Amino acid sequence: MHQKAHLVLMQNQVDKQQHQNQKQHQELLKLIEMEKAQRVLSQRSSREHKEKLEDQLASFAEEISLVNERREWLGACAFQCWHI
Repeated sequence: MHQKAHLVLMQNQVDKQQHQNQKQHQELLKLIEMEKAQRVLSQRSSREHKEKLEDQLASFAEEISLVNERREWLGACAFQCWHI
C-alpha cells in the first residue's frame, strides 16, 4: 500500500511537470509568433522607408534637372542680351 501511494505521488509529480512543460511550450510558441510578427513589421517598415527615400531622391533629381535647364536657359538669355 505504501508503495502504491508513492507511485501515485510520483505520477502526480510527473503529470504536474508535463503540464508545466506544455505551458512553457505554448508560451514559447507565442513568443516565436510575436517575434515573427515583429520581424515582418520591421521589414515592412524598412521597405517603406527605402521606397520613401527612393521617391525623395527621384524628386530631388528632377528638381536638379529643372534647375540646370533654367540655368542654361538663363545663361543663353544673358549671352544674347549682352550681345545685342
